[in-house]
Amino acid sequence: MRCLAQSAIVEHDVNEHELTTLCERAIRIHDPCISCSTHFLDLTVVRTQGDTPGGCDA
Repeated sequence: MRCLAQSAIVEHDVNEHELTTLCERAIRIHDPCISCSTHFLDLTVVRTQGDTPGGCDA
């Protein structure tokens, strides 16, 4: 999930709402049973510059 979020921010400069929607969609694809729930994801975005710990080695 972290790699998905990071690449969406870097490549498409998405805002928090778009990022939440993207992550929810990825979770629903993985587990369709969650589709019955709405707004189940509490996403906190911390934007940093440069190489920081916790990054994605894609």
